[in-house]
Amino acid sequence: MKKNLLLIGGSSDIGSDLINLIDKKKYNIYYTYNSNKKKINNVNSFQIDLSSLEDIDKLILHLKKIKFDNVIFLQGVIYSLSLSKYSDKKIYNTFLVNTLSIIFITKKILTLLKKDSLVVLVSSISGSRGSYDPIYSASKAALHGFTKSMSQWLTPKTKIICLCPGPVKETRNFKRFSKKRQDFHIKKNPLKKLINSKEFARILLDVTKPHWKFANGSIIEINGGVY
Repeated sequence: MKKNLLLIGGSSDIGSDLINLIDKKKYNIYYTYNSNKKKINNVNSFQIDLSSLEDIDKLILHLKKIKFDNVIFLQGVIYSLSLSKYSDKKIYNTFLVNTLSIIFITKKILTLLKKDSLVVLVSSISGSRGSYDPIYSASKAALHGFTKSMSQWLTPKTKIICLCPGPVKETRNFKRFSKKRQDFHIKKNPLKKLINSKEFARILLDVTKPHWKFANGSIIEINGGVY
């Protein structure tokens, strides 16, 4: 029997690579997008504005008859601003998309999760170390506390893991960096290279395997040794 996977933010670069890696003979894939829909055969897509509670409720209504083995949250918004440059609207939107939408969706799909299911959140190195952008950093750091708390309340039925990558090459966000900023991150990394989108997608796919169950509640840094 095929497994069911829900991918929130599946039209991202990492999401697209993950979908390409997944064996469609073994998985039914359901993914969300906002404006960047991908043309992928045998994949179910849903347009959703993650800053809208109404859209989230519509998504849950579409999914209500499906039981999921895996749920992966990949969505994110970053403005790369100092606190003084943030408008109130952008602060609110950052938390809506990066944090609150994950909490809302997780709450609403609790009855849709199978026994031995796994939820994977994607945070950021900024959530652990802080960053120039304090709002983005705070929105990601909140996921760490959510992961640790839910790992106690959802288990043993459902496990939850949080992955925290550093900058990921070949993504739209990384390409927005100046060449100087890109070189800074590469030189700062002990490996002298950065993970790319396909490599991170492979890690995401691997953590859905049963042998990762004892990583329940873990906040896992995927940054090449930057501390």
